[in-house]
Amino acid sequence: MSWWWPFSWGRGNYTDAITAALEGMASAGPVPSPAATAAAEACAGIIARSLAVATVRPAHKAVTPAWLRRLGYDLVRSGEHLSVVEVKGSTVRLDPATTWTMHGGRPWRALVNTPTPDGAQTRNIAEAGCVSILWAENELQPWRGRGPLSGASLTSGLLAAAHRNLGAEQAMPHTHILPVPKSDQTETTKLENAIKNGAGKVVLGESTTGAWSHGPAEAPRGDYRSQRIGADPPAASVELQDHAARQVIAACGLSPALLLGGTGAEAREDYRRFVTTVVEPLGAIIAGELADKLDTPGLALTFEALHAHDMAGRARAAGALVKAGWTPAEAATAVGLDPPAAQTEPSTTAVGSEAMADGSG
Repeated sequence: MSWWWPFSWGRGNYTDAITAALEGMASAGPVPSPAATAAAEACAGIIARSLAVATVRPAHKAVTPAWLRRLGYDLVRSGEHLSVVEVKGSTVRLDPATTWTMHGGRPWRALVNTPTPDGAQTRNIAEAGCVSILWAENELQPWRGRGPLSGASLTSGLLAAAHRNLGAEQAMPHTHILPVPKSDQTETTKLENAIKNGAGKVVLGESTTGAWSHGPAEAPRGDYRSQRIGADPPAASVELQDHAARQVIAACGLSPALLLGGTGAEAREDYRRFVTTVVEPLGAIIAGELADKLDTPGLALTFEALHAHDMAGRARAAGALVKAGWTPAEAATAVGLDPPAAQTEPSTTAVGSEAMADGSG
């Protein structure tokens, strides 16, 4: 190796030193998780909070807003939820599990771990003692669930990787490298350290010019141009992240405009579709399992609290049905309203029941 090339000594040349530093920072960090992205959290949050305002008919103290919220988060993040039905005297509560394993034939049993302040409690519970809710069934293991993040694993994985890569680029040192003529036998390790510690500073790198007296005319044209090292993600990467996020939101059953600031009639229609195609169907699935495991035939979850945004539109639709010959009660039921005149007994919402500390966020 020729002695006169100014970056030929030490552990490698100038380009290798910078490339190694950038590659090391870009590859650092844990394997990305789709559940850690803002899109997944936004979808889980809106579904969980929508389930939490359900009206439980007939009222049941075990079905609390906290439990419904925990259920919503679990369904989006992992596609399944299991709670143990605990009966102590006249009190019934639902204790959410952290992990569980099914075994045996029908009726199956579950080896369930539930959290405690001292660690975890492990119990072997019969099928009749477990409330099991699935977002969608796993084809190979129908007793396990599959959520939108795993069902659309390629898309959610792409979103997680895009987030990780952009985050890694943003965390890189922000600095400028200004080439200067070589004045001594400086090791490339000093340049590497300068890059790592040069946030917001100017780093002087060696120039191919032999000395200051030779002037810039003796150096390559770009040698005296300041070069920036730091976060400067290409527009294509940002667009890819946004596109993948919209697809993940759609896989969870939501319109991207609903979470990203839609307005007007289109936003109201997106919200109506979310309530009628996501929240209410989930409510029916949950109510069916609860009615069976809590021995409460006819138990139902309704979502009048989510209809308030469209009260005027529903009233107009009900009025049109009455003019067409329907009774007011029939018209109100058809558009999802619950008229006071048709209420034969006071309803009890989940909000009025006792909250259970389930530890969900």
